[in-house]
Amino acid sequence: MKKLKLTLIMLLLSLNISKAYAVGVFGLLGCGQFLSSCNSGDLTIDCQTQTFYAMGVISALAVSSSTELPNFNDGDNIKYALKKFCRNNPLKDTYDGAENIFYQLQ
Repeated sequence: MKKLKLTLIMLLLSLNISKAYAVGVFGLLGCGQFLSSCNSGDLTIDCQTQTFYAMGVISALAVSSSTELPNFNDGDNIKYALKKFCRNNPLKDTYDGAENIFYQLQ
């Protein structure tokens, strides 16, 4: 009986844990959508999160290639570089922009 209770409790806990991972995750945006959200205001959620997303991509690329980026410390610089990239390449996405910024910072 104890084993049955223990198994039932473990099953219930595992079901609750699996629900915790059922959250939708959105990463990159297309450049058009990014620019549209930034045109509404630089503090809109999509404009801000894509800036942080780009900074995360740049950090990951730097770590994976063992590259130090001494000029990588200002979110505003990254945001405006990403906006410039997207204005010049409206059919690309913010990952492409982050990658481009990384290569410029090297």
